[in-house]
Amino acid sequence: MIPGPILQEYESAVRQAGYEPGAVLPASLAALGAINSPEPALAATWSARTLTTSIAHGQDLLLYRTLELPADPGPAP
Repeated sequence: MIPGPILQEYESAVRQAGYEPGAVLPASLAALGAINSPEPALAATWSARTLTTSIAHGQDLLLYRTLELPADPGPAP
């Protein structure tokens, strides 16, 4: 799932480059292709506004979750 305006922004950039968009894949999900391990693997991607976690086992995606982070996290406890 991706918000429509964000998808349109990505697709517009691709069209401006002279191509027709196909599949839009989040970088955090695409990065799982680089993991070559028979053991389960946890990957986390953090940005200023989101934290994405994913767990993969071989070719199986077991968990993929993105959480929005607060704009102002406040002081540490």
